[in-house]
Amino acid sequence: MSFLAILLLLAAQDNDHLLIKELSDSFQRRWTAAEESRNYKELLDLYAVAHDTKKGELTRPDPDVERWIPVTRVLAAKLASLPPAALEDHEIIARQVLETVLQPDERRKALDKYAYTKVGREALDLMANADCDQGRLPEAMRGWSRALEVRPSVETVARLAFAHSMKGDGVSLSALRSQAETRGIKGGLLVEGRRRELFEYLDSLQPGRRAPAEAAPLLQPEMAPTTEIPLGHYDLREDGRYGERLAVSLPAFGRANGKDLVVVSNGLRVTAVAPARAEGGAVDEAIEWRFPKSGPTRTWTLGTYNSVALPYVGVTVAGNRAFCPMFPERQEARQQLGRRQQRFLGPSVLRAIDLGSGEAIWDTDTVMVETGGSRVALTEYLDLDKSDFCFGGPPVVRGDRVYAPVMTSPFSGRHCWVLCLDARSGQPVWCTDLGTAPQTKEMSVALLAEEEGTVVLSTNYGVLAALDSATGAFEWLVKYMGARPKRSQHRSAASPPVIAGSLVYVLTQDCDELLAYDRWTGVEASLPKLSQEIAWNDVVHLIGRVDEWLVFSGPRNLALRPLDGQVLNLPEAEPGYRFGRGTIDGGRLYLPSRNELSVFDTRTWKQVESLKWPDPTGPGNALIAGPYFVHMSDRLDLY
Repeated sequence: MSFLAILLLLAAQDNDHLLIKELSDSFQRRWTAAEESRNYKELLDLYAVAHDTKKGELTRPDPDVERWIPVTRVLAAKLASLPPAALEDHEIIARQVLETVLQPDERRKALDKYAYTKVGREALDLMANADCDQGRLPEAMRGWSRALEVRPSVETVARLAFAHSMKGDGVSLSALRSQAETRGIKGGLLVEGRRRELFEYLDSLQPGRRAPAEAAPLLQPEMAPTTEIPLGHYDLREDGRYGERLAVSLPAFGRANGKDLVVVSNGLRVTAVAPARAEGGAVDEAIEWRFPKSGPTRTWTLGTYNSVALPYVGVTVAGNRAFCPMFPERQEARQQLGRRQQRFLGPSVLRAIDLGSGEAIWDTDTVMVETGGSRVALTEYLDLDKSDFCFGGPPVVRGDRVYAPVMTSPFSGRHCWVLCLDARSGQPVWCTDLGTAPQTKEMSVALLAEEEGTVVLSTNYGVLAALDSATGAFEWLVKYMGARPKRSQHRSAASPPVIAGSLVYVLTQDCDELLAYDRWTGVEASLPKLSQEIAWNDVVHLIGRVDEWLVFSGPRNLALRPLDGQVLNLPEAEPGYRFGRGTIDGGRLYLPSRNELSVFDTRTWKQVESLKWPDPTGPGNALIAGPYFVHMSDRLDLY
């Protein structure tokens, strides 16, 4: 057997051991038997059972593709293809229900239930059209995507395409065209009274492409941060040690009581610094507050084993609150590993702290939840109290909702959840289990992104999933390891997914190349042929998106335009060295390395500055905080 064949076999076996909540084999056999015997009543009865009792279960629309969506969506598409006579009674029921259910949230549920009927699909189209007319484009695109999933039509493809063009999203438009070709959706349609062929119409919507060199140079901001004026530093190792030299602390910037604040944490203590009061050297006089006041929760962590990747710590600032994953004062392993000692316990407490005073508001260790007439601890309510869980990094906060990635120690079997809490009280809104993978010695750091009603989580152990931000319900789940044997030993840092229009991009720890999926359905989006080959094992971070470009850093720094596959090499950093995350702000890309800070104009991708560090520094994460530049390694440096 060849080496490649062995890798394929091992990857496939590993993928088979990724456990998710799938539809049972017995139910699928009953459905298949009813299909083969054309027992339409049995099919409709089974659909009703699935809708009422199996909403959280997933199944594959195509048994040959590692993509799962909610079972009711798969079955609705199958029912939609039945002869009209088989659905006559249900068309009447659907019409009666939809004439009476008008409250928007309840109506959406009814539309999901009756999407297999013609009446339901027409109502779904009308609601999506109304969402579009009222400026709710993400809701409209979700509705049209559901309609396309159940009953493909050129009109629905055209509506989605027009929505992409309204957002100037040529990449998503190209991906939609490719999907239509693959599914054989073609034909004519009327556009403003004129008959157009579908693909000719899609091509006419494609925005023009512009070479980056044609863009006018961006003017230097009046208050551009610089490393030439050191304002001071603060050594976080004085507050305990975690993830030294691994750049796992993410700083944040906020404003409270009329003051700019830079807030940092190593998971053991949180410190807020007023950079306007920093005068060089140690910033002790510029410290606004610390939490805890008396000292760190403790000075050590059970996480110093030999690993190139650890969960992130740090801060998310939203409004007048700072949200921080932290280590508890006492932490003991909950899961038995035979005779072996648990080798990793991560930051298992999420705290909300008042940004102005530094006082604790709530934390996940002390929040109590009312259930069944009694009060129980949040971790018990979520069934996490017997798990060696921790948070994968600082949460994402949107309004009054906190979205946090939850993961377990790899030594006790990898497991991931997405937890949504009320930002004001810490009370649970929803918690979704994404499944498990076998134990390993490699750390898989769970990270998420949220945009316009969609949460996407990367487990970094072979599973990606998209959830509805409001309910936590699955939109889709994919496994990517089975057909992808080309993996480096382990990417040395995790990157959150990037949601760009109707596509999701993920650079995972356990797969070399970039992955791309349709945001609404999870269908894999093929990237165009790249203008040059990328050595993905030299790429550490997916930093983010600038217009139609994706930006990556590591030993190799580059910008990639998914629209046409153009790759632009940015000056490379010193190879073989640990790298922190850069940042994009104000038309500038900031890439920190051991010796210098490189600054690029994101319109031309030309390097505009190369700033040497005043003192030698370790790998760190960059942040632009108003007129200040923040470099967060094992110590905080302000410029």
